[in-house]
Amino acid sequence: MVKANLVICLFVTACVPARLEPFLVGKGAMAINPPDLVRALDGAQDTAAKVSLGNWIAENFKASTPSSPAGYQVIFPIDCLGFYSPEYFDRLEPTFRYKVIGLKNHPIEGIGVPLIGIRENRHQSPVEKWYPPEGITRAVTAVAVPGTIHNHVRRVEIRLIDRNHTETYGKHHAELAGNFTVPYAALLEKAGSLDLSGITSMIHIIPDRRPAFYLVEPYDPNRTQVIFIHGLISTPLAWAELTNELWAVPEIRRRYQIWHYLYPTNPPALYSARIMRGQLDELRHFLDPKGNNPAMQRTVLVTHSMGGLLGKTLAIEPKDAFWDAVFTRKLWSMNVTPTERDTLIEAFCWKPRGNVD
Repeated sequence: MVKANLVICLFVTACVPARLEPFLVGKGAMAINPPDLVRALDGAQDTAAKVSLGNWIAENFKASTPSSPAGYQVIFPIDCLGFYSPEYFDRLEPTFRYKVIGLKNHPIEGIGVPLIGIRENRHQSPVEKWYPPEGITRAVTAVAVPGTIHNHVRRVEIRLIDRNHTETYGKHHAELAGNFTVPYAALLEKAGSLDLSGITSMIHIIPDRRPAFYLVEPYDPNRTQVIFIHGLISTPLAWAELTNELWAVPEIRRRYQIWHYLYPTNPPALYSARIMRGQLDELRHFLDPKGNNPAMQRTVLVTHSMGGLLGKTLAIEPKDAFWDAVFTRKLWSMNVTPTERDTLIEAFCWKPRGNVD
């Protein structure tokens, strides 16, 4: 009976919380209609124009010389604030190619073509230490900006806008189209096996995954961080539905950014909490060395079960309560090295981190 229950638990927890399926099968899903593409490059925003432009971008974003229609020179600007360089992604596809299984899809109507950008996490930049190792997925919106005509050729920029960073576009502040669900579902699909570690971390002495904070969107120094901490025999995948629903609310997207914390749940909570506080200190110092960012002035915790015990240590000062429950001598009277002293203080008599709700 015990083995049967374990097999059932392993099967259930191994289920991917969300995945993507091709919305259309065959070449029709990726067709480019030349007249519609030309209209899109001239600024048209109807569905047919967006479909052709989205499919053209998927084929050409990596090309050194994009295959532009006759009479057009199409370029992708790089190194612009709020824009992605096409070289950043391994894949760039329109979100209309996929349907989401396991999560409610929340497409946003507006200007531009919603895209899903995907790249492997190669740790090419220091910040990628704090991104999920399964990969990096981003919500991108492509906007075609017609330019001047020179020698009978119109120059058109395809701007790959970071949809997390920008909500509106143009002098009239029109709503940008977008989709946060499809990129998130792609990441969850890649991370499906992570759910199994919620069980195996209770069995293995050495965990399959080390504890770590994960940023699932680009860091914004002006948006308050919301940190999700899962409970016993669980992983951050437990928060998949809630994360998706929060991203669907514009007011929340504008004010908050979501972080997740993963930890094996077999060690004692005090041990895991000490590791977590040290990693949070490291992450905050990395993102905001001078401590000036508004994002670091307030932190919201959303926790469950054992995660609540970890999170509580960020907000309370235990003083001697835990120390006196374990030791019969005060720390100052013990013969320990400075490093050992610091470890014991952080383990039993830590100071709370500021601005935690």
